[in-house]
Amino acid sequence: MVQRGEAVNSASKLIARSVSVGYHNQKRWLLAVDRVSVEVSNHEFVSIVGPSGSGKSTFLMAIDGLVPVAGGELIVDGVAVNGPGRDRAVVFQEASLFPWRTVGANIEFALLANQLSKVERNSRVVELLSLVGLSEFAKAYPSQLSGGMQQRVNLARALAANPKLLLLDEPFASLDAQTREVMQEELLRICSAEHTTALLVTHQIDEAIYLSDRVVVFGARPGHVLAEFKVPFDRPRRAEVRQDPQFIELNQEIWKIVRAEYDRTTVGTLGQVSEPVTGN
Repeated sequence: MVQRGEAVNSASKLIARSVSVGYHNQKRWLLAVDRVSVEVSNHEFVSIVGPSGSGKSTFLMAIDGLVPVAGGELIVDGVAVNGPGRDRAVVFQEASLFPWRTVGANIEFALLANQLSKVERNSRVVELLSLVGLSEFAKAYPSQLSGGMQQRVNLARALAANPKLLLLDEPFASLDAQTREVMQEELLRICSAEHTTALLVTHQIDEAIYLSDRVVVFGARPGHVLAEFKVPFDRPRRAEVRQDPQFIELNQEIWKIVRAEYDRTTVGTLGQVSEPVTGN
């Protein structure tokens, strides 16, 4: 058993060993995640999909150190997780930018704890604004940006301190379909440029396949690993890969597993759901 904060030798960026997470609800103990084991290699992009309420986001928050684990081990870059740390960064569904700070100042905020000089901070902000295609908006305020542009700033802020692991909690769920697809392409480009290791939680199976090297499928609550799929497409990828027969077949195969979990745990109108694209 690795003690929290103790370093271990590992080739993996993230190791989750039999992780369980629970919480109290009206004096009852509810298990949200049940003995999940997942590994993410350096520079790998892995996605987690599954039914609503299957503990995907809870598992992600445990990795970030925002919620305690009830059992098992979480190790990031060879060090056991002991609460939040600058080695991990989260991009949430909502951008959550400081409305009183400019775009540049929002990104710079993530660097204030890194003991960098003002010149060094400014240089990193300029670099990241260029990376996310917002160089001309450094002095703009969040309210002046579209939802997609705000998420670009949010992503830049998360990457500012060069985290060892980027955690993405349905970052594009609130965007329209067209913007979402553009942001998926941008995320692939940015992660490639920054050599980022990422773990994404999403309800969109096609999004998971398009972005990832591997897709992990959670079963219904308490969340547990049902299956894992290797995505058979090299990166970088173009949007046209979504029309590839292998892509479509993999999408349908994963959806069948998720749909079976819905059918197993619910009754009523969900029995009418037949769309294999979103998995929602």
